[in-house]
Amino acid sequence: LDPRPMGLSSNPGAAWPSMMRAQCLMLAGQCEGAHIAFEMARQIEQAGETVAILASLDAWPLEHTINPYLLKVVGWTRALKNFLKTGRRTRERIQDKAFAVVAEQASADARTDLPGSTPLASAPVDRELHHRLMRQRLFPGKGWKPRTWPGRLLLFRIKHQPYYRINAYDFDWGKRAQGGVDVVTVPGEHSQMLRPPAVGVVAAELKARIGRLVAG
Repeated sequence: LDPRPMGLSSNPGAAWPSMMRAQCLMLAGQCEGAHIAFEMARQIEQAGETVAILASLDAWPLEHTINPYLLKVVGWTRALKNFLKTGRRTRERIQDKAFAVVAEQASADARTDLPGSTPLASAPVDRELHHRLMRQRLFPGKGWKPRTWPGRLLLFRIKHQPYYRINAYDFDWGKRAQGGVDVVTVPGEHSQMLRPPAVGVVAAELKARIGRLVAG
């Protein structure tokens, strides 16, 4: 994230209201919002301020928290389900098109070694770029080290998680939150985190923590 839109580069202390400088700054997010909140917390701490509460609403860090082989199974399963939902004629057209693409690519590969040959156009660049960048984000490599935050993170998690995720009770946030992770299990499904009954558990926990902050 670029720190400039948040006012952290020039005058960090003046960028936050007095109540925030009194250690009452609280951040929470779901899905990509949790990643943004985490990065905001890092930058705020680097600016000399304190984040009192940082919460993740059933959100995993992206890097190295997915089994790459099971992720392929997910893709194949979804493709097969979508394929089976179509009518017979549509499936036949999809099959014919797939065979044509394979044959065309094989022909292009065979002509690549010929002098003056030009391979056929590949898939759209933007789509290829999207997949490449996403894969780099999910699996950045063995030398990659996660960005860290010195505080303690609060994780609200649904009990049953997708099978393609790694086995980590704290969603692997412990490698990123140096102060540790408090895990609160909530009922329901991921898409219903901010609806009953899950939202009641989230609200009660946050209310209790805010109460302790106010009490000092």
